[in-house]
Amino acid sequence: IHKTYMCIVNGHPNKEGIINFPIGRDIKIRNKMMHKTKGRDSLTHYKVIEYFEDTSLVQAEPVTGRTHQIRVHMTGIGHCLIGDAMYGKTSKYIKRQALHAAKLTFTFKEIPYTFESPLPDDFLKALHSLRIATKH
Repeated sequence: IHKTYMCIVNGHPNKEGIINFPIGRDIKIRNKMMHKTKGRDSLTHYKVIEYFEDTSLVQAEPVTGRTHQIRVHMTGIGHCLIGDAMYGKTSKYIKRQALHAAKLTFTFKEIPYTFESPLPDDFLKALHSLRIATKH
């Protein structure tokens, strides 16, 4: 199964990269995950689609499927998702974490399947606002 996500992150990560560090449960907050030296292996490929003034639109492709993997990985490299109160902070641009499952592909009985989901309205509105803020 190949998954593609779109997210808006704080700051300007490198144009593309691979994030490869283990993830495990936070010992103090059980529903939160974190980078742990003895956690489960996790790997995410990412590339920046568009830079804004202080944020970036990123395409993320997790190779493994750990809980909160993209959120933890982007935070781990210093670029938490906007609107992510658990791993970063809330945002004036969107009322939730700016993460969207955009595409899923897999093969079943030798037949390839692809499912795509357009960006939701609140995500599009956030992108529009970020583009306007960048121009000023």
